[in-house]
Amino acid sequence: MSQKEIKDIKEIKEIKEKKDQGQYVSDALVDALWNSYEALVSHTRQQAKSAENEWQQALGKALTWGKEQRQQVKTFSQEVVKKSSEVFFPDNSPLKPLAKQVEAIALTPLQFSFDLAEKIERVWEGDQKDFDKIQGERFTTWWNWHDSFVAAARSQQRTFFRMMEDSARLVARA
Repeated sequence: MSQKEIKDIKEIKEIKEKKDQGQYVSDALVDALWNSYEALVSHTRQQAKSAENEWQQALGKALTWGKEQRQQVKTFSQEVVKKSSEVFFPDNSPLKPLAKQVEAIALTPLQFSFDLAEKIERVWEGDQKDFDKIQGERFTTWWNWHDSFVAAARSQQRTFFRMMEDSARLVARA
């Protein structure tokens, strides 16, 4: 082996030792770039989770409001039917036993509508929970894939810049 080849081998060993010691200038640049990117991604994840929580709260409030409104309308309707029954069927009327049946018949369409609305809301709420679960699984899978991709890209970029820096050092020493 010639003196030049021995010198090159020694320089390559020195570069590898520096590589192991983390003395690359480019590492700071690569780390700063990827740390900044990961901070933005983290912020985006937090915003997405916050928006999901706010949506679930809004949905819960809307369902609660709907139940309260139906209960108020139901109570009001029952009072109206009862008052109407008292007007049309006074206490001393021989048709007073018929009043209860008329009240039940008068409230049947309203009760049916409320029952139907409650069933629809229960199905909607259940579907929404299933959707949120599936969406959460999908995002978890996506973020896991994204994290592995970012780690690989960061590693590849660090390797590339280290090779460039090693090449520049070899050229500078020559």
